[in-house]
Amino acid sequence: MLEQLGQMEKRVLICLNKEDWYGDEEREKLRGQLIEQTAGIVPEEDIVAVRSRATTRSRMRVAAGGETVEEQIDVPANIEPLAKRMMTIVRKDGRGLLLANLLLQSRGLVEEANRRVEAGLDRRAWQIVDKYTWGAGGAAALSPFPMVDLAAGCAISTKMVIDLAHVYRQKMTTESASALLGQMGKQLVGVLGVSVAAPAVTSAVAAMLKTVPGVGTIAGGALQGLVVALITRWIGAVFIQYFKHEMQEPPGGLANMARREWQRLTKIDELRKFVQTAHRQWAKREQEQ
Repeated sequence: MLEQLGQMEKRVLICLNKEDWYGDEEREKLRGQLIEQTAGIVPEEDIVAVRSRATTRSRMRVAAGGETVEEQIDVPANIEPLAKRMMTIVRKDGRGLLLANLLLQSRGLVEEANRRVEAGLDRRAWQIVDKYTWGAGGAAALSPFPMVDLAAGCAISTKMVIDLAHVYRQKMTTESASALLGQMGKQLVGVLGVSVAAPAVTSAVAAMLKTVPGVGTIAGGALQGLVVALITRWIGAVFIQYFKHEMQEPPGGLANMARREWQRLTKIDELRKFVQTAHRQWAKREQEQ
């Protein structure tokens, strides 16, 4: 802990408390141990002995008749060594301490500002993903069509990727986005364990959606729409992570990240919420039309 405080540029004083528990020799021995244990972290002069609470001690008094009487006397608290050391530090290094504290506070403000900016970017990115998710899914639900490829070459997914890149200030061309989407299509095939043919992928995702408890019967255009929406959302989730990390190759590569996001989005609870949201989105669209 002392090392961490030192790295934070915090000035540290160490107090050996209850100094009245020890005689002079014992007290100096303990202080010496503290000096040895904190060498290189806390200066020797910044280790002081104090008594922070009032106490009592025994005293022998010679009474008027000549007999010896033991009595208890009050001993006030004594933090004078600490107060003197603090005043010395303030007089000598006060300006430096003030600037160090201001620097620490400014670092905290910058970190908080960065967190807020990142949270704002994430909110904007997920708004974009939601728009494309339900837009693509709704179009597929209302007008089902055979899909040549569920990821690569899809104009909607490519446009979503470009928009997400703009949110995180990353450079991404249409050609690069299409190439990455082609890789994701292969990753999806690997995750599902099916052939590369789009109908096989569609069937596998549809079968998974039908197993979600409590969502009722899903068939026809609605099922096709859910498949497209789920895959679109997965693509968006992967690229949010990719762009947030400035397009750096994640541990395990893009394939590992794609698999991880698919597993997260296809947990039973997540799928249930996804299907329920889809019903609300499409019901709202029908009312507007």
